[in-house]
Amino acid sequence: MDVEHHTGQFKAQMPENPNRTGGLRKNIQLSQNARVMITKNIDTTYAYAQIDIYVQTGDKVNLKCSYPSTSSSTTWFGPQVVSPISKGSTLYWNTEDNRISIGGNQGIGQYNLQISRIKSSDLGTYRCSVNIEDISYQQEFRVIQGRPPKDIKIPNVQTDNTITGTEGKNITLQCEVVSGIPKQLLKWVHNGETLTENRTDVLNFTFTPKHTDHLSQLTCEAISSALDVYLIRSVTIIVFYAPRVYFSKKKKLVSVIEGQPLIVRCNGHSYPNPDNFTWTKRTELSENLISNLPSLYINNVKRTDAGKYACEAANMIGSGRKEIDLLVMYAPDVDIYYKNYTDETKTRLLICNATGIPSIYNFHNWEQKSDYGDHIRFLSGSKYGILYLPDNVKDSKYQDNGYYKCTVDNKIPDIKGNIKQNAEVYLDVKGKPFFVIDNTDTVFCQYHQSVSVAVNIFSNPKYTTLEIYDRSGSDIKSGPHVKVLEDYTSVIDAFHGTRVRVKGYRITMRIENLTDEYLKEYTFNVINAFGQSKHRLSVLRASPPDTPLNVALMPVANDVNMEWNPNFNGGFQQYFFIQYRDQDSTIWIEVQAFNTTTNAGASWTVHNLKFGRSYIFRMFARNRIGESNKTSEMFVTINEDHRSVLFYSILTGSSSVILLLIIVFTVCACKKRLRSNVKTNHSSTQTYNIEAGQYDEIDEYQMVHRHNVETAASYSIQETNIDSDYEQPVDSLSTDRSVNDQHNLSSSNSESSENDIDENHTFTKDVIVNSYEKLTDDPEPPLPYDSLSQ
Repeated sequence: MDVEHHTGQFKAQMPENPNRTGGLRKNIQLSQNARVMITKNIDTTYAYAQIDIYVQTGDKVNLKCSYPSTSSSTTWFGPQVVSPISKGSTLYWNTEDNRISIGGNQGIGQYNLQISRIKSSDLGTYRCSVNIEDISYQQEFRVIQGRPPKDIKIPNVQTDNTITGTEGKNITLQCEVVSGIPKQLLKWVHNGETLTENRTDVLNFTFTPKHTDHLSQLTCEAISSALDVYLIRSVTIIVFYAPRVYFSKKKKLVSVIEGQPLIVRCNGHSYPNPDNFTWTKRTELSENLISNLPSLYINNVKRTDAGKYACEAANMIGSGRKEIDLLVMYAPDVDIYYKNYTDETKTRLLICNATGIPSIYNFHNWEQKSDYGDHIRFLSGSKYGILYLPDNVKDSKYQDNGYYKCTVDNKIPDIKGNIKQNAEVYLDVKGKPFFVIDNTDTVFCQYHQSVSVAVNIFSNPKYTTLEIYDRSGSDIKSGPHVKVLEDYTSVIDAFHGTRVRVKGYRITMRIENLTDEYLKEYTFNVINAFGQSKHRLSVLRASPPDTPLNVALMPVANDVNMEWNPNFNGGFQQYFFIQYRDQDSTIWIEVQAFNTTTNAGASWTVHNLKFGRSYIFRMFARNRIGESNKTSEMFVTINEDHRSVLFYSILTGSSSVILLLIIVFTVCACKKRLRSNVKTNHSSTQTYNIEAGQYDEIDEYQMVHRHNVETAASYSIQETNIDSDYEQPVDSLSTDRSVNDQHNLSSSNSESSENDIDENHTFTKDVIVNSYEKLTDDPEPPLPYDSLSQ
């Protein structure tokens, strides 16, 4: 006979999650070691298996035979009796309380022995037997009283269920339990993950803690079929570890603008907390101690503060260190590289160099300015800050002299909040001398008076030779009657189309007594190492101005607007005066018209004339030499048509209203007549003869040259009598009224801008344009030349 032995696993049916719910077991089918023996001989074959079943009082046991058969009956035997308990579905024996039954799907040959509310008397060995095809199958079930484990503990923990360790050093955790039947399964669990397990009474777990394990829990679990609920015990791990340093700004690079404050907080994550902080800054050779505080604080960041900083935090376990880079952003420093040159140099450039952080620059237009800071022009350079000066027409390269300003930004403000930064240099361009544009070719002078004839020069370098001679070639040199003066001063010139002040030289020829021998053309010639320039100038005798032209009157309500075209000014600045009188009066009232013009001519308005009266108007011009002839007299009547309409409308009202108005008009007429008499008497004491003398307020040395268009105007109203034998100067503070309380007011206070025009202003420039062209056929008349007497 051959005998084969087999071991295997058999599973018993258990209630769903019996150890977690705490409910009673109804069907038990546990996994236990089983022994299987199969014996074969010539006549029979025998199969045998054994399973241990652990139960507790009150459980329900379902013993399932592993050999179902529909062709052969299953027979169950028990420890209580020798005879079978059942065969097939027939139950031969039962307990006194009928707790045994046959279950299963009998249609497929399943005949399971079921024992309810198990008692200690039910413990023992149960066997099922079935013959299938001449093979006898025997399966035994040992029903054994189970016992749960108890008294689980972790012996090496503190009273608060904690255990301490140091990062990097091993810790051993031990879990103990009083064993039960069957032997329980012990396991260590962390965050739901099983670390180790075994069926034993004592389970050790050794591990190396990390700082991330600090304050985490490890749990020991005891699992047994005899338990309704797992036995557990937990311990909290306290890990001592050195600081892990991190910054409040979670970046490796911190950027700050120069001039702003900086705070970087150094944090040390450790147990115990850090008790010492150190800030250092790395240099090329060493590290310098900056602070012993947790925070790095700089009140006013400078660009020199940029670099690599390190914070070190320490506790009793050790220290941690972390580095951070500080980037200081600042507006660019600007430098200009250039070379001075002469007017013969071909390539002329300036290079703007910017140094800032970030080094992304926006270069704006260059600006050229004069010696005195006057704007000349803007120039476009390259995006890299290089300026190539454009080619100039011949004899204009000297206009490249001046200050050149480069403007650049990198979008970072400086400590004053300015985004744009600039630098400027003076570019010195040497060349021949030039006579600037504020020279004139004609000077009008007063006979038998001292005369200063001046020319202005730009010369870099200064001229070395000065020559003055007349048309005959005779040299003019300083002597008792003529003096030649040289001054270093500011002059006016057009640099690249813009009138600016520049540093230059003024040559003045002073004639002590102007006579006919000095009324001629003079040539000024200046020479330096680069060349020479000449300027011709004629000295002419000045005269009174010519009579104004194209005078016209335009009545508007009770005002009269007078328009005219200025004529030749005689060589000096001229002023215009309007005279008018009532047709029944012999007294002329004189008003000075202020000097502002329009392109169409000059104008002035006389205000507040009487309705229904006729007036006679005329005018003349005056300069420092004398007065022009007066214009023809013109008549104008101030109509009162609109007053008649108003009066007619009033008369259509009630009689009482008419009577009241008559009384009011009578009273007003009486008062007005009384005032007129008082004013007439007062005005007669202020009259003077207009032709009695010159206009004394004009500087006797003031002369007119071609390019002076500035005028000086008085804003007063002056009334005079034609019969006066004394000329009254214009008083800017005078506010005398006319006989009829008439006002002559300007509608604008501007006298220097041709863009601010009103009807009561006259520019001397237009006077010269009209009169000089008629006399000489030259469209460019001379204008006043100022400061010759300086």
